Amino acid sequence: MPHVALVCPSDMGNLGTILRTLRGFGIRDLALVGNGADVWNPKVVRASMGALFRMEVESFPEFSDYLNRFGEGRSLYPFMLDGGTVLTPESCPRADRYTLIFGNEASGLPPEFQNCGQSLFIDQTDAVDSLNLAVSVAIGSSCLFGFPGTVIISNEVSESTGTTAEEKAAINAQIMPKMLVAGMVTVSITSVLVAGVMSSWL
Repeated sequence: MPHVALVCPSDMGNLGTILRTLRGFGIRDLALVGNGADVWNPKVVRASMGALFRMEVESFPEFSDYLNRFGEGRSLYPFMLDGGTVLTPESCPRADRYTLIFGNEASGLPPEFQNCGQSLFIDQTDAVDSLNLAVSVAIGSSCLFGFPGTVIISNEVSESTGTTAEEKAAINAQIMPKMLVAGMVTVSITSVLVAGVMSSWL
């Protein structure tokens, strides 16, 4: 069962968007660690487009409190700018029970999270210092939780068209990112359509 933990998130709009994104990926459990945005703030509720009411959200004073409650047998993946592994569809770790951990929008995660599980880094160009928190959560959720159908299709295509292991890997490397992006776009479009229908009932 996947969890996401946010350490001291401060932006109300980001938190609401993250709730909607997680629900779109089928992730229902969100841990809020430390001081930060109030999940019941009207800005959060509006930005979640109703997803908040279909999520299990629990607050913890410290990350150790979360671990005491849910940490046993769970793989931990903190997302950090100096993460030890660059996250790609190929290098993406797999686990049955895991938690994706993200830090504050301005400061990220404290350095001690480097010693907490396997730290990950989302590759990006030098044109920006970092990615928006909600975007990072979406990318991480897509890679680790993923869209099983798109992964299966990509693997089947590469296996059926490639003749050598190198060709199959090259084909998969070309189509897998596009399939993951297509899945993310599908979730976003569906969320907008559902929100449009729901707004007519308000």
